[in-house]
Amino acid sequence: MPTEFWVVVLFVLGATIGSFLNVCIYRIPVGKSLIWPDSHCGNCFQPVGWDNIPIIGWVLVGGRCRHCGVKLSLQYPLVELMSGVLAAMGYWVWVVERGEPAMVAGVYIALALTLVVATFIDLRWRIIPDSITYGMMAAGPVLGLVYPRLMETSVSEFGNWTGLAVVGPAFGWLNEHVHAGGLAAAVLGLAAGWVLIRVLRWVATQVFRKEAMGLGDAKLLAGIGGLLGWKAVGPIFLMAVFLGAVIGIVVWVRTRRRDIPFGPYLAAGTLAAMLFGNQIWKWYLGLMHIAGGDIL
Repeated sequence: MPTEFWVVVLFVLGATIGSFLNVCIYRIPVGKSLIWPDSHCGNCFQPVGWDNIPIIGWVLVGGRCRHCGVKLSLQYPLVELMSGVLAAMGYWVWVVERGEPAMVAGVYIALALTLVVATFIDLRWRIIPDSITYGMMAAGPVLGLVYPRLMETSVSEFGNWTGLAVVGPAFGWLNEHVHAGGLAAAVLGLAAGWVLIRVLRWVATQVFRKEAMGLGDAKLLAGIGGLLGWKAVGPIFLMAVFLGAVIGIVVWVRTRRRDIPFGPYLAAGTLAAMLFGNQIWKWYLGLMHIAGGDIL
């Protein structure tokens, strides 16, 4: 099958999954079942039925419930569209352009869609549910152990990066035993994400005399690091801070609001790193005349 066929298929599949992600976004924070009852209008409680077709269904009913006429949130088609685009772009970038195995692309796409859920929940509720972050934190080491290909850019360079002769033999052994190395790389990434946010949170709290960043952000970056490896943690955080500064200033100028959660910026930084991170990182280091390798 031609590449274009799979791009279209993955867009449709991603948009369909996005319909379920909307259910997760609304129900996970309030502890409701994800499978029962069926999707229904939050005002008249009538089943949505065929109007639940991704993107198209919302357009056909004019963004309103067919039964009671209440306005339906733009979030529904937006999440479905984002999910479809991420699935199609993920396939194009990771499989077509980079030649990654389908398993790697599948894990990255799954992470991207999980971040969509975390972002919309954090924007609405100012929380990132433990069911999401703990799931990510558990998935990284498991996948690193059973499929070390995910972590091949992390373990191979850690010994050289530290410059510590004492760790050389240990990391040499991990490079030879790829499954153990994949597990170690995932744990290192998890720890890097957790420690980075916890340290910065403590420093910022001391400086500003109020709590800065939540533990949910630490768990989110830990989960991301566990899935992408330690090398990605720093660039992801820097991109999140940059996006947060730019968007935060715009929001403050327009609304005078400062209480924007950091989780969505971490999610955006992660998506940027997964899709274009190697190019961005090399460009950034090049500005300082520093040579750098791939982060993923």
